Amino acid sequence: MTMALAVLAAGPAWHVAAAPPSAPLIGINYFAGWWTGPGDKWKEPWNTSVDWRPLYPGRVPLIGQYTTEQSTMDGDIVAASSAGVDFFSILWYDNYPCGHRAPGSGHLNDGLSLFMSSKEAHRMQFMIEWCIALPLFGVHSDMEWQRMVRDDWLPAFKHQSYLRVGGALVFKVHSGPAFKVNSSASDAVVSARLDFLRRLVRNAGLGEMIIGAGSTITDTSDPAEWWGFSYNFTNDYAGVLHDDPKWAGRVLPWRNESAFVREWRRKQARAAAQANPRRTWTRQKGTTRQRRK
Repeated sequence: MTMALAVLAAGPAWHVAAAPPSAPLIGINYFAGWWTGPGDKWKEPWNTSVDWRPLYPGRVPLIGQYTTEQSTMDGDIVAASSAGVDFFSILWYDNYPCGHRAPGSGHLNDGLSLFMSSKEAHRMQFMIEWCIALPLFGVHSDMEWQRMVRDDWLPAFKHQSYLRVGGALVFKVHSGPAFKVNSSASDAVVSARLDFLRRLVRNAGLGEMIIGAGSTITDTSDPAEWWGFSYNFTNDYAGVLHDDPKWAGRVLPWRNESAFVREWRRKQARAAAQANPRRTWTRQKGTTRQRRK
């Protein structure tokens, strides 16, 4: 089940031999939230007793309705890669320590494991987008963070289809602002956790990383000022205008949503032009540092 188109332009490489791609890479977020039983997003988020497939029969996927099945992932890979999609940005949720922070949430990470085990994985690439959805999903401690990096993400980084740009592994924090909140609102904690991630990847012989972060489309804050870390790239997620129960069952023209996205992108551009125009940037050992004139 794929959603939310993403475009990743090649950035600078960090001590790598491979050249960046000559054209932008096209990616799609992959959310594995579709199963049978409690928490199934076919009956979420507003009314868990109503299945919304009969409301929108034209949107029921033909490849497979459940992301717990290998055949669904295999079909999604074939369909996406055949249509020119270069990678899936697979949403990954921290379920430590119990494994089920919400009903059925243990299934949310099936997307990553099923892609890695797919016989079709050679057709395209994938990356991890770590989702922080407070208060349910977030890291509780540095120990939990380190376990997550070692046990869950590092094996994925070693997969032959993991996305690299200019030779560097690409990783995204779903929400930069939420990660800072989740890190005791401390820039130092955010930096320490992401520096640990980079260091572990280097020590494993996997090279450098490109680490980005996102936010909601209505967020016009300056990432360098408020997100606690100088990320290599920033972007948006969930630019949806009619995300409200009163619209359930209505089919609206896509131009409504695209106009909403364009409006907020213009607002973000204006905000970025006004924020700290005298800031310059330097790069040190694979990280981006901020320097003011």
